[in-house]
Amino acid sequence: MPRAVTLGQLKTRSLRLAGLSGSQFDSGSELSDLANTHIPEVLATLSKAGPPEYQSLTFQLTTVAGQLAYPLATYVQDFGWLGEVYSLETVDSSGIQQRRPVRSINPRERLAFSAPSGLCTIEIEYTPLPPVLVNDNDSFDGLFGYDELVVSLMARDMCIKQRQDFAGIQTKINELRARIASEATTRDKGQPQHIADVDDVYRHWYLPGSVGIHGYRLRGDTIELYQPSAIWW
Repeated sequence: MPRAVTLGQLKTRSLRLAGLSGSQFDSGSELSDLANTHIPEVLATLSKAGPPEYQSLTFQLTTVAGQLAYPLATYVQDFGWLGEVYSLETVDSSGIQQRRPVRSINPRERLAFSAPSGLCTIEIEYTPLPPVLVNDNDSFDGLFGYDELVVSLMARDMCIKQRQDFAGIQTKINELRARIASEATTRDKGQPQHIADVDDVYRHWYLPGSVGIHGYRLRGDTIELYQPSAIWW
C-alpha cells in the first residue's frame, strides 16, 4: 500500500485535532466507528471526481446456459459501483486475449435479447467498497494526504458530542473536500476522453441466436447477461 495510514494513527490525530487526548474517547470502539463512517466519503469522492478507473478492480465470471442473473456476491464480496463489462473473445496472433465491450441495455430492448445459451467468459471492472478497519494496525491508502479529511471529520464529530466549538475544524473540512475534488481530476493526465461512436462499436454485433454476450443490466445485487434473441430477429 503506497501511503498506508493505520486506524491507530487516525485515532491519535483526530483526538489531537479536537483537543481531546486523554478523554473518554481514548477507550472503546467509538473512534473506530467514526473512522469507518468517514473513510467511505474520501474514497467515494475520489471515485466520483477522478477517472472511473481510479480504484478499479476486476473479476471474471462464466455464463451458464439458460441462466440470466448472476449474484455478484458469488464472485466478489466488496462490489460497490460497476465500471465496465467486457466479453473475452479469441486470442490474436500475438497471444493477446481480445476484449469486446458489452453495453448496458434498457428495458425496452429486453425483447431483442435472451439468456445465454452457452459458455462465455465475462470480465467486469468495478469500484470496491471501502475497507472496514477493526484493529489499530489495519490501514487504508491515504494517497496525497487525503486521510486528513477522515481525521478532521472524526474530530468534528467528537467536538459536537462534547458541545465544543468546531468552526475551525469545519473550515478545514471544507478546504479538504474542495482540494480532493480538484486534485482527483488530475490523476489521469493521458489522452482526453472522447465521445464514442456507438454505431461503429456495435455495428458487427452478432448472428441472432449465436452464443455471445452483447448486453447487461445491473439490478440490485445481481448482473443480468444477455445474448441476441433469435426469436426477435
